This record gives sequence, structure tokens and C-alpha cells, in this order.
Amino acid sequence: KVKTNLSNTEKNKIYRRRKYEIEPIFGNLKAYLGFTRFTVRSKKKVNRQMEIALMALNMWKMSTSSSKISPNNKNKKKTIRIFQNFQKIRMVFFKDRDLCHSLFS
Repeated sequence: KVKTNLSNTEKNKIYRRRKYEIEPIFGNLKAYLGFTRFTVRSKKKVNRQMEIALMALNMWKMSTSSSKISPNNKNKKKTIRIFQNFQKIRMVFFKDRDLCHSLFS
């Protein structure tokens, strides 16, 4: 049944559009930032918190990738600065990551 569905050109186009895996991104957020739940309510605030989390994840990726590319002093200083900024963002925005809002407060 799967082969017949994928042999159909129209269904194959649909499958090709949705075959990207997004789960590693959420796994990285959980592993590297400890981001397991949102601490705000409303769609607007959740979107903002997600943007900050993804920005911090991108900074983490930049800090690890730039240290692998070139080992000279200039890039090491830049990498250290990016990593320090990443740590500051993590401390400010994700310090209460395991807490959720109380229902009765």
C-alpha cells in the first residue's frame, strides 16, 4: 500500500514536502538548554519565548561550530564571547525552566 501511494506522483509530492524532520531541534532545546516547557501563557508570549529559545540555540550552535572551523586566537575570542552571551541568555530566560505557574495563585 505504501509503495502504491508513493508511486502516485501527486502523493509523492505531498510526501516530499513533509519529510523534513523537526524533532532534532526540540531534542537540542531540551538537551542543551533544558527547555522542556513554556513558562508563559497566551500564544503571543509562547511565540516570543520560543523565539528566544531558538535564538539561544543558534548562539550555542555558532559557538560550537566556529571553534571547530578555525583554531586561531581571533576566532577563539569570538567563540568565547558568543558562548558567554549564550550563558547569560540561558541564566536570564531559563533559570526557572522546571517550574510552571501555579493554578491557584
